[in-house]
Amino acid sequence: MKTRQGYTKLIPIGSLLLIIITTALLISLKTMTKDQEEKIAWDKNSEASISLSSSNNESQAEDESENPVQLFRQASNKIPTDPSNTDLMTIQASIHDTINRFYNNNFLTAQDDILKVIQQNKLDVARTGIYFMPNHPAQVTQTDNIQQLDVPLLLQNDPRWAELHYGSDAPGQLYKNGCAIVSLAMIQATYDNAQIEPQDILDWSQDKYYLQNQGTSWDIFYDFAQEFGYQFENFGNDFDQAMAASQAGKLIVISVKPGTFTEIGHILIVRAYDPNQGLVYVNDPNDDPSKMHSLQGFDQTIIQEDAVNYWAIYK
Repeated sequence: MKTRQGYTKLIPIGSLLLIIITTALLISLKTMTKDQEEKIAWDKNSEASISLSSSNNESQAEDESENPVQLFRQASNKIPTDPSNTDLMTIQASIHDTINRFYNNNFLTAQDDILKVIQQNKLDVARTGIYFMPNHPAQVTQTDNIQQLDVPLLLQNDPRWAELHYGSDAPGQLYKNGCAIVSLAMIQATYDNAQIEPQDILDWSQDKYYLQNQGTSWDIFYDFAQEFGYQFENFGNDFDQAMAASQAGKLIVISVKPGTFTEIGHILIVRAYDPNQGLVYVNDPNDDPSKMHSLQGFDQTIIQEDAVNYWAIYK
């Protein structure tokens, strides 16, 4: 009898324990379910975040590939310190392609962005002309109803020959003293349709035409014409005769005094003259991206004011 009563008393206790255990299991199951839901949600958010990040990276890469300043910067970072580096022309081609794509091949339109990158990358602007200037200015300069002679642009500061010896005035190098030499190289490259470099002219002239504290003697122009089979005319300071010769298809050499183009005296090549607009188009051997003289027509009054002498050298 006592045993049955004992069991009877245990039944409520067992029921209570069962309820407690069941409740605990339900709470635990609910907690696990919530944790699992949170994990799934986190995984989904992570996937979305990764996907968004990947999308942003792809978008950023795409934006950079469509950003001309960034493309200029990437190309500029590859500019070699060794002037004989064969990558030089590859870098130039990349930069010229960017100018063609984003600025319709208008170097003057691109000038501000070019100078921004040169400044940011702390480059010597004088030595960057080979990269940021056209090889043939006549091909990218618009003129109305006049024909320009297609004179290749050679620059004194081109790193391939800037430090060649020339002249007795310090530093005795082509980039400082060689405007006449580089101008003659442009003339010969035009008429001979050949790959002419300043060294080819120096092989002939050496230093024998250079005058201490004066620069290259004007005698070099006549002697060059005689040596290499060119016709030669000396117009003195007669602008009209010189421009008439230019219109007749002759290359004109100009000596200018300090003014628009130089602080010490300089030699330029005239490749075209527009009498209707009164504009003169030149190849400036001392050009660089900050000037871009070779890409714009100069009012003839500027040329008349600065010019000291004109010559025609032609075939």
